[in-house]
Amino acid sequence: MEVPNPVAGAAYRRLRIQSVRHEWGEDGETAAFTEDDDPFDEDHSAPVFGIFGVTEDAMEPIAERKSYAEARAVVTKLLPGIGFPEVPIAFTRPFPAVGEAKEAGREGTGCPM
Repeated sequence: MEVPNPVAGAAYRRLRIQSVRHEWGEDGETAAFTEDDDPFDEDHSAPVFGIFGVTEDAMEPIAERKSYAEARAVVTKLLPGIGFPEVPIAFTRPFPAVGEAKEAGREGTGCPM
């Protein structure tokens, strides 16, 4: 979820709250946690909600919280009225057309993806 930064002239043009997780290991990369990911994957940390500042070129991490509500509270405390909704909006892939489900062998399985 991403909203415009209300502070004129700020380095971050937008702010984002996104579910992320960290890879265990030397690199410890941070990656988006999506609907396709296993929340119990032993190679990654438990999902958290990252707060990011968005510039023209990049997304820079600011903080992480265990829930969307906690992340929203942090941003709202710093920038009252920022515009993050109280309840997050999930972005999911649209269901495939019937023909696509049939081609993928999922017709009649109740699994559109």
